[in-house]
Amino acid sequence: MKALIQGWRSLWTAGDFPFYYVQIAPYRYGDEVPAVLARFWDAQRRALEIPHTGMAVIHDVGNMDDIHPKNKQEVGRRLALWALADTYGFDDMEYSGPLFRDMRIRGHEIYIRFEHARSGLTTRDQLPPDGFEIIDAESGGYVEAVARIKGDSVVLSAPGVDHPIAVRFAWHKLASPNLMNVEGLPASAFRAGHEPVRDLLEMEIPEAAEYRLVYDLDLAHLDAEIHYDADHSSEITGPFDRIAYFVELASSSGEVRYVFVSMAAFTDDLQWIGVPTHSSGAYFQQAVQDMNIRSNAGIFAGTGLHGGRLEFWPNNYGTNNAAEVPGASSRQYDFGDESAAAPADGYGSMQIHNVNEQQTIFALNHWRQGETADIGIGNRGEGHPDWTFAGNAAGYSTRRLRVLVRTTTAR
Repeated sequence: MKALIQGWRSLWTAGDFPFYYVQIAPYRYGDEVPAVLARFWDAQRRALEIPHTGMAVIHDVGNMDDIHPKNKQEVGRRLALWALADTYGFDDMEYSGPLFRDMRIRGHEIYIRFEHARSGLTTRDQLPPDGFEIIDAESGGYVEAVARIKGDSVVLSAPGVDHPIAVRFAWHKLASPNLMNVEGLPASAFRAGHEPVRDLLEMEIPEAAEYRLVYDLDLAHLDAEIHYDADHSSEITGPFDRIAYFVELASSSGEVRYVFVSMAAFTDDLQWIGVPTHSSGAYFQQAVQDMNIRSNAGIFAGTGLHGGRLEFWPNNYGTNNAAEVPGASSRQYDFGDESAAAPADGYGSMQIHNVNEQQTIFALNHWRQGETADIGIGNRGEGHPDWTFAGNAAGYSTRRLRVLVRTTTAR
């Protein structure tokens, strides 16, 4: 934005002429990480530091199913307010929705003050403000905040967050929060505070607090034999009732996708829950029960889900749906493949699926190939849904797998 505006102003030699723009509307763009659009909204907000610029926020008049919302009249009116006030001198009128001003921490509460709230703040549905999340300085991830309006401020707190340190607002591509000023103009997305550097598993997966780490593997170190970066299997001697997997993948652009999936234990042998290499002896082609899924990668999530299925084996496999898994294809590699093909120490599959949703939860295949292994979360957009033959491992700047169990003694 700075380069664009400064470039135009320089070339047209008309001084710092006004530049007014519209914040992108919320929309179901695709399977991108939901926070990508929120970061863009925040960048658009921060572009207001460029002199003689203005931004119309329109998340309350968008259409989640139409990338070009039809309510153009209100969008134009909000732009006109900026022009009237900033260009034509009508400085006795409100022309912007609430914009983040500053943040103050008082005990277990965060006070957020807003500009463009001289007449006060309100909500368009008369309910408490929504869309705020806060994070504790010591542990855990972002949690939904309890918010209340106090003049030109919003006061935030949350159960279990005794030492709040950062806040984010409208931090999802479908966010349409209810906060506005008395003049009816909506607040813009923002984030503030000192977000702690914290492990993604701890930040995003509350359930993981009940589990113990068994294996941690940097998937940049794949080979025919797997050497875990951390192996705690010998330290866990008691029984366990659930098994969980956490996969995080970062693209070269820095976009991070993750998935956490847990299920009722399908074995009592810790040597069989990691990567199913030939030497491990692991082989599972079966349904799993009581599955919990949490992800930011656009896959079906929930708790107590049915339809979970494992395809764990070290050998080659084919597309034939010999097990007659409902909905599986015999022409594509998916969640109904046949694993009987030789050699026994062959291509290799470590896949978890949600059969009811016809969706791959995550896949790690052909690990012996290292940088050309297959790795993915969710269904692959092209080719085979379970990432067979993707050969894409090197395309991730970060790739990590963790395997955990919930011990019955820890409950």
